[in-house]
Amino acid sequence: MKTVCGLAKKCFLAVLAGCIILGSSGCNKAVVEEEVLGPVFFPPPPNQPKLQFLTSFKGGEKFDIEKPGFLETFVLGDAEIKVGTIGQPYGVAIHEGKIYVCDVGHANIKVMDLVNNKFTIFPSGRSLTRPVNMFIEPDGTKYVADSTGGAIVVFNADDKLTSYLGNKLGIRPIDVYVRDGRVYLTDMNSNQVLVLDKRSGELIERIGKPLADRANWQPDEFSMITDLTLDQEGNIYVGDKLKGRLTTFGSNGAFLRSYGQPGSTPASLVRVKGIAVDRESRVWVVDAGPAQAVKVFREDGRLLMLFGLLGTEPGQMYMPADVIIDYDNVDLFKDYVVKGAKLDFIVLVTNQYGDQMVSVYGFGNFPEKYSQPFVGDESDKSQVEKTNESKEPTSGE
Repeated sequence: MKTVCGLAKKCFLAVLAGCIILGSSGCNKAVVEEEVLGPVFFPPPPNQPKLQFLTSFKGGEKFDIEKPGFLETFVLGDAEIKVGTIGQPYGVAIHEGKIYVCDVGHANIKVMDLVNNKFTIFPSGRSLTRPVNMFIEPDGTKYVADSTGGAIVVFNADDKLTSYLGNKLGIRPIDVYVRDGRVYLTDMNSNQVLVLDKRSGELIERIGKPLADRANWQPDEFSMITDLTLDQEGNIYVGDKLKGRLTTFGSNGAFLRSYGQPGSTPASLVRVKGIAVDRESRVWVVDAGPAQAVKVFREDGRLLMLFGLLGTEPGQMYMPADVIIDYDNVDLFKDYVVKGAKLDFIVLVTNQYGDQMVSVYGFGNFPEKYSQPFVGDESDKSQVEKTNESKEPTSGE
């Protein structure tokens, strides 16, 4: 298996000192610049790390690129297909060793097969217009939120188009999640969560309300609804990009809590995008505002950690869009993990600009020596050299 490497021997990370530690009781807002040698961790030394930046992908440079057939090239043209490149990613999913990237710039899905070292696209033809996010069921069925197309587009395990859901409801779907025969989607047109029957597409219920009075926002109202996810209990987490707020509803659709607001503190949420919840009920939220980071909260809204921050160095972010948690494909990235570490899961983050369009991080337990400034030793020498192969990233817009 070949993957794109993304660690550099030297990188400069601007970090918020003292406020990106899981379980920290307070925050020092001072910004420091720290030289980091070798693997990149969050939080950085002298804190005990919980997250290691593993690698990143720009496109198909390190894969065998599957060329389109004659008919597809004839109909769409080479310029439309854009083989081997990712135009502007948003949503990301991973299933059975394949990373799926929703490319809103090219109106298709880019597939990076880590097992067979192939880079492909789907679907063929023009069945998608603006694929923003997607969800993959265990059997391989794929649900794509096509915002301009006004539907959830469904493909089977063989990537064949099977149906359109919600296409008669006048929706503009931004995100989609499937659980227990129900399709949950965020609709930008109504500023609500819509719940559809998975098979018939029939509308079951609406959750949340559109903003009625800007001077009197209610906690279950949305002004610019964005991404969503569900936790293990079926609770629904929904972002509001304009309000800088994350709202949680119970599995029955009842309002539970909300937190976050625009501001300049580490716990502020300025531009909420992708959302994920791990098995310990930690909530991972992309903030594409000035912080350009992923922020990790407790269920009650207390900030536990943040990572990334604006930049083009390994592990940093440039207009982050989506975040997902995955427990099933950890072994595919074991060659990038420092010796002695034990990963619980991997974290995938998309960036809409720069060379790190899909970044992969590992969350888990790391040897205590990595809480000290890295000076290098034989156990890490080969890992540092291996992950130092990629060229220096260049920023986008």
